[in-house]
Amino acid sequence: MIFADESLIFTDESLIFADESLIFTNESLIFTDESLIFTNESLIFADESLIFTNESLIFADESLIFADESLIFTDESLIFADESLIFTDESLIFVKE
Repeated sequence: MIFADESLIFTDESLIFADESLIFTNESLIFTDESLIFTNESLIFADESLIFTNESLIFADESLIFADESLIFTDESLIFADESLIFTDESLIFVKE
């Protein structure tokens, strides 16, 4: 075991905990395992499933995008954004002007 400069390293090749795994700085928490990043009141899951930042919510699975008071479903059936509603089933198109 090596303990120096507030970093802890286990040299048994099973666990390494050092500055690149957990960082607390200026009320921000960063996990560098690319699973969770929390910084400046923004939450980012780096697995591209959920991004929450600056009061905007984005699902990167291409099923729901909610950002800046706009809602978009990308399943090719409904698009709702900026007070406009569009059905893309070739039977109805309604756009509020």
